Amino acid sequence: MHGSNDLLTSIRFTGMMAMKDKDIKQKLLDREIALAPAAARSNRAIFRHTEKERDGGPRLNYWRDSDRIIHSFSFNRYIDKTQVFSNIEDDRISHRVIHVQFLSKISRFISRVLDVNEDLTEAIALGHDVGHCPFGHEGEKVLDRACERHGIGHFHHNAQSVVFLDQLESAYKKQENGFPGLNLSLQTLDGILCHNGEIHTREVVPAQVPGITADDAIAGIDSNLRKMIETKHDIDLQPITIEACIVRFVDTISYIGRDIEDAITLGLITRDDIPDTMLGKSNRIIIDILVKDLIKNTQASELAKVSYSKDVHQALEKLYAFNMARIYKHPVLTEKIKQIPAQIDALFEAVCNDVASQDENSAVFRDHVALIGKDYFDNYIDTPAIIARDFIAGMTDRYFKHLTARTEQP
Repeated sequence: MHGSNDLLTSIRFTGMMAMKDKDIKQKLLDREIALAPAAARSNRAIFRHTEKERDGGPRLNYWRDSDRIIHSFSFNRYIDKTQVFSNIEDDRISHRVIHVQFLSKISRFISRVLDVNEDLTEAIALGHDVGHCPFGHEGEKVLDRACERHGIGHFHHNAQSVVFLDQLESAYKKQENGFPGLNLSLQTLDGILCHNGEIHTREVVPAQVPGITADDAIAGIDSNLRKMIETKHDIDLQPITIEACIVRFVDTISYIGRDIEDAITLGLITRDDIPDTMLGKSNRIIIDILVKDLIKNTQASELAKVSYSKDVHQALEKLYAFNMARIYKHPVLTEKIKQIPAQIDALFEAVCNDVASQDENSAVFRDHVALIGKDYFDNYIDTPAIIARDFIAGMTDRYFKHLTARTEQP
């Protein structure tokens, strides 16, 4: 009996190996045909650079986007970037890498129910926060002021995510006809740029421009990126795919209740403090209600828009206001990072000086410029603040504290 099972296993494995790449790819493309008309299709993905590698192998375009993201230096740094509770040593609370996994999982579930492209949803989710600097949104505020002070615009983590993935990652530079960045699809980059878990609109309508050319798509994302960097406040950009709209909503779903659970774990609030809303008072219930409401209303619109019902949206706004007042601005958290703004400012200026003086023994050259390439340095030698922005934005909390401690030694 045992030998019979081994034989069946061997036959199945041999059959799988006999499938050619083109057969596997066609099988996956056939599955995409059954998706809803509003779903993004891999064969319509648009890229900045033409490359032979994307034509080979069995992987579809959006799946390959995810693979390139998770193998990047930028993704690797998620592991030591905190989400909300910065400078707090407690293994029970969420780091950014956990938030990204929550977002990916929930977004894929909604995409599967709505019959849209899970692969694109996952790629956007995995890459959406790689541009976050150390110490979360508080660090982002300080870095924004430093960028403005040096005349290079403003800092927004979603814009920086696109800068990292589309411009600075260097894995493909040395190949024949090499290119900077990961050459992700414009659909993935658009979703990353347009995500914003702090803008809580009730509904988002995807642009879904039919027949858009590659040149128009590239010009559009480059224009939106410049617009965001030039503007201090958050910009409510319209995503071009329904998958990007889903990720934008789920960004909030992934953190709103989890932050409450983390705050309870740390003793900052109790469950009784949570306001009475139709969303309940636990992360599990909050996610369940928000996800089901989002699916119901999006289906009712026949995927013309992604939306909440009026009552659920109002409850979400009330819950977010509670989080802002009682968690994100809690005195314990502000006390924990009170020294961080001055340290980021001091490091920013020190890095600018190291770039201007071309100190090749400095950390910015050793741990940043060397990874990207000399052409990057040559492009920005006259604007060292851009290199300082990119370097600091890429740091983990741990690396930042290590570098600051070394710098402050007498």
